[in-house]
Amino acid sequence: MNVLVLDVGTSSMRGTLYSPRGDTICKRQEEYVSVCRGDACEIDAHILKDSLFRITCACVQQSKRAGASIDGIALTAQRSSVLPVDKHCRPLRNAITWQDKRATDICTTLAQHVPTIYQTSGMRPSPVFSAPKMAWLKRNENEIYQSAHKLIGFHEYLLWQMTGRFCTDDTIGSRTCLMDVHSRTWSEELLGLFELDQGKLCEIIPAGSIAGLTTGAFAADCGLDNTVPVISAGGDQQAAALGLGCLRHGQIEVNIGTGAYVIASCGHPILDPEMQLICNTSLNGHWILEGASLSSGDVVRWMNEQFFHGPNQSYPYEAFDLALARAPAGAHGLIFSPCLSGKGAPFWDSSACGTIHGISLQHTKDDFARALVEGIVSEAAECLEIIRRLLGAAHIDSLHCAGGLTKNAVFNQIQSDTYGHPVSVFSDAEATSLGAWMVGAVALSLFATHEEAFCCASTTRTKRVFEPKAEAVALYARNRRTRRALYQATANMHRMEGSDC
Repeated sequence: MNVLVLDVGTSSMRGTLYSPRGDTICKRQEEYVSVCRGDACEIDAHILKDSLFRITCACVQQSKRAGASIDGIALTAQRSSVLPVDKHCRPLRNAITWQDKRATDICTTLAQHVPTIYQTSGMRPSPVFSAPKMAWLKRNENEIYQSAHKLIGFHEYLLWQMTGRFCTDDTIGSRTCLMDVHSRTWSEELLGLFELDQGKLCEIIPAGSIAGLTTGAFAADCGLDNTVPVISAGGDQQAAALGLGCLRHGQIEVNIGTGAYVIASCGHPILDPEMQLICNTSLNGHWILEGASLSSGDVVRWMNEQFFHGPNQSYPYEAFDLALARAPAGAHGLIFSPCLSGKGAPFWDSSACGTIHGISLQHTKDDFARALVEGIVSEAAECLEIIRRLLGAAHIDSLHCAGGLTKNAVFNQIQSDTYGHPVSVFSDAEATSLGAWMVGAVALSLFATHEEAFCCASTTRTKRVFEPKAEAVALYARNRRTRRALYQATANMHRMEGSDC
């Protein structure tokens, strides 16, 4: 049985058809752009719908040319965006993406309730998450809120397009600040705190469940010969964790895409006494402990477009990658904080800004590229340190990394040196798609467990290990202390001035 995985990210959607052993038969990708102005960040949901149909059609056509069937579809998607729809799943406005920060004031008004929200949901309120966005919508666009049949995200929207069913799974639900992370059900207390109506939320099904069969209309429009089961493969970061072999308690992975995520698998919910990290549900019945940096790949893309991108390059990031390789570790003392979209864990400061410290006449564009990447990895390292402390892990057994940036060997060496630990990178950097395939393969009874599916797929994947260099480890440890002091000083300055960046 072949499984088509649809991986819906912040800036692109990918379709990959996998064989029963996890080999890639064909793939298709489409990119799209959210429109961000000030604190607002939105996308027209019809772009997602159109991408879904085009990618599925293309994969169906390629599969037929290859003589391969499509026997199931597994959907994984980015989390925490909000889209109000009517009962026919027609959008009532653009989708509000996870990068939108307009719900900051909503979170401020809930300050006294943060411990209750965290103890129940495993999350502290942030404009990143769904519930504050829903509350903002109710307060600022009440007519749309009242007219909405459901308030959904990318995942639920595309599940409906394929099956005609309004549902979500607990990995997506656990990113809302509205789900009890212990019972995996909507919390009446949290709904009351955010002043939201449960009837506007989708039914929660277990992660990895078959949400339904494709409708006859969807199958016909995409060229499928038959209706096929659609598996809810949940949140993209939970899927990436599985795809990197983060299957047992204490195993850790780093996945760097638009944002950077450091995730540990937990056999039981682990709540951070300081409420710095997130506890969500996972796709294999466990939980995850997660630290997130809000600005990573998007900041690299911004810098590349502004300073490096040009004609006559063999690929869009060629000049940036060459600059990164030329600059030395430490970028001649240049410190770049990449918080262009605010700061995630451990401070969850949506007003945080990017800063550059220590500029002198000796610095070149090469140093800026290096300093930016070192800043991104340093943000992930902060989360890793907290995860190790909460797990009581004096030693990490394995640290697997993925994401588009891991195609660059210099980037991976910076990771190893910053984390002070060997970093393993698989030849296939698409951990999210592979994790979703594992979920789909188990749901369709190709394997009894996710471990079996992972082991099967791993037989065709090569792995490269990057070892830390002692001198660079010491340098980056010093730089992290400097970065934290700079953030604290900048945050205090903004608080005294009562202003944003």
